[in-house]
Amino acid sequence: MRRIKVLHIVYSLQLGGAERVVTNYALHHTREIYEPVVVALTQGGPLEEDLRAAGVRVYILGKRLGFDPRVILKLARIMREE
Repeated sequence: MRRIKVLHIVYSLQLGGAERVVTNYALHHTREIYEPVVVALTQGGPLEEDLRAAGVRVYILGKRLGFDPRVILKLARIMREE
């Protein structure tokens, strides 16, 4: 059976509330059914290490302040590849 990929997008992987929620979801998916992937728009952080150690693919996009069209292109590429 093919696993369902679930893409979680969060601002960063610092120790904020939304970041912790995304990390908890990704770490506790039923791995036989779901394959989590996490995208941080700006930067990594302490939660990135936990995700990678658990085998979750993590992408850090390095978004700049304000409108950054590069992020849209990077996110589109990740969605196509994943």
